[in-house]
Amino acid sequence: MNKLTIDLETRSRTKLTGPKVARGLYPYAEDPSTDVLCVALKWNDEPVKLFVPSEKWIKLLAATVTGKMWIADGTLLTWDQVADMVNRADIIEAHNVNFERQLWFHVVHRRYGLPDLPRIKLRCSAAKAATVAIPRDLLGACNVMGTEVKKDEEGKRVMMKMCKPRTPTKNNPSEWHEDPSDFAKLCRYCMTDVDAEHSLSEKLPEMPEYEQALFLLDMAINERGIYCDLEAIDKATAMVTQNEGNLLPEIQAITRGQVTSTRQTEEFRQWAWRQGLKLPDLKKYTLEDALKEELPAYLHRAVEIRQALSMTSVSKADTMKRWACSDRRIRGAMMYHGASTGRWAGKGIQPQNYPRNAFNDEEFEEFISSDLQWVNMLYGSAQLAASRALRGMLCAAPGNSLLCADYSGIESRVLAWLACDEDKMNVFRTGKDPYLYAASAIYGKSYEDLEAAKKEGKCPERKIGKVVELASGYQGWVGAFASMADNYGIVVPEEEAKKAVSAWRDKHPSIVAFWHGLMAAAVNTVKSGKEHSYGRIKFLIKDRWLCMRLPSGRLLYYYDPYTYQAEDKYGRLRDTISFWGYKTDKDGGVKQWQQLHLYGGLLAENATQAVARDILVNGMFHVEQSGYPIVMHVHDEAVAEIPTPADPEYHIKEFERLLCVLPAWAEGLPLSAEGWCGRRYRK
Repeated sequence: MNKLTIDLETRSRTKLTGPKVARGLYPYAEDPSTDVLCVALKWNDEPVKLFVPSEKWIKLLAATVTGKMWIADGTLLTWDQVADMVNRADIIEAHNVNFERQLWFHVVHRRYGLPDLPRIKLRCSAAKAATVAIPRDLLGACNVMGTEVKKDEEGKRVMMKMCKPRTPTKNNPSEWHEDPSDFAKLCRYCMTDVDAEHSLSEKLPEMPEYEQALFLLDMAINERGIYCDLEAIDKATAMVTQNEGNLLPEIQAITRGQVTSTRQTEEFRQWAWRQGLKLPDLKKYTLEDALKEELPAYLHRAVEIRQALSMTSVSKADTMKRWACSDRRIRGAMMYHGASTGRWAGKGIQPQNYPRNAFNDEEFEEFISSDLQWVNMLYGSAQLAASRALRGMLCAAPGNSLLCADYSGIESRVLAWLACDEDKMNVFRTGKDPYLYAASAIYGKSYEDLEAAKKEGKCPERKIGKVVELASGYQGWVGAFASMADNYGIVVPEEEAKKAVSAWRDKHPSIVAFWHGLMAAAVNTVKSGKEHSYGRIKFLIKDRWLCMRLPSGRLLYYYDPYTYQAEDKYGRLRDTISFWGYKTDKDGGVKQWQQLHLYGGLLAENATQAVARDILVNGMFHVEQSGYPIVMHVHDEAVAEIPTPADPEYHIKEFERLLCVLPAWAEGLPLSAEGWCGRRYRK
């Protein structure tokens, strides 16, 4: 089987990366100023070759000693040789291959006329690294796998210089850096990267066939993209900007100049403290609770303004606009295997982080067709309204509709299934409310009494049931309960929190046993090197990884594990496991590659979220095969775009059914999905 490994170096006026300027891969690739300077190609294990598409750059390269040598010894490939390689290759691989695919299609294929790269042939060494839970970036992955990498700092510096325009001067009016010696260094840098990518790929386990098929489906979904309402974005942005211009002078006047901008978070908090309002922070629920208090009119108004000005809807809408391609579709918003469990991560527009209380189609149209005064009166502020409109700015193209379905409480269902908690699974099978079920255990009330109270709108216990259900499944204790309660704007005394969590654990002994059983099986596997199981989960050692085998057969990887003893909260020594992995910072942003530690709840969380992902993937394949093209998926929901149907209810039910087709390995899992059909994305 012939394998071709490739890497491209490019330049463009369009910004590919960078805060507040990045446009993303797809607008970058289609921009007329974007060009491919050189391509490095490695055929199987043979020495790396070089292809330069432009005659201009070939002449520049020929002006250098290195270039003359490459031309003389056959390192520089002809057009026909490259076309032959692409046609004869069974596999074409790159690190982050979708970059190569898009630049090749828009520039090398469309502009220079070489054959396109068939998607079916594409493989990605970055995706291979992600599936075994090591760093995705080339240098980080090579370091972990022990692949020798020649660090070319000078080549990197030249690449960063040549990839973007320069500032013209009187003596040198050229828009670009085009020094021949620099170009030769750039070519060598590109060739070195291809050698590193090839070596890394050879050391990594191959992606299973099913995962490779999913990777290609992910690429197709990202290429389809989702339509974006640019006019609505412009209207909302103008409205919010105008409103901010009105509100800033007002808050400056109220605070007598002590708060002058939206960025002065600590200054506002300290000002409020001096007015007698003790705000621990300026989170959404903190401000909402403050507005429920009896405050002086000026202070109440200041908090209202602060709440409005803290909305990030404008920056999110601006990102949508920058990421939109010429056909108004946003592409590349999902990253395959963004988490170690196999779940996707968001890129660019980050639809995972949009507010949930979105407008429906009618509400959106009313908002976007209204003036500022009416919007402020109707919704409190233009900022709050724009935040609710954010999801709807993603929509179906004219004449089409979005078809969406979301799994109902899938993590809770999967955890109960994995732990063989029959009582909890019966709650889902019989259509009961899991939060009332949890509350009944905490308060000693019957489910029926709580359900009757809920129908009358008098069931505060359900809120606590929801918090404890969401906080406790992965061995969370009082701290996790308090954190989850804070997310919902609830303050619960510590003793009440302990009572709630303890009642939940007493109600679910099989889930508690699941935590401990997983940890014991993992520890025994690392110690002995032999396979150990608990329930539907199996652990094994594969090369330098502890692997968790899921019911689907897919493996989760924990790199370089070892066991040691540590004290638990009761002072008892317990076996635990250290491994290398990624940890995000406290804001969920920057990832750090570092030593992490396993415990039963984390293993249960990984297993549950990974199985939920496998269920979604199974549903995605069924949906696609039945003619519903997916344009986006967020968490546990899938979104397809279809011609607006005459009978939407039929398609909603069919979409729900297809997503809930159970694979053979998930027999008995109580699965349910709820769908809708409409023009604009909502939650």
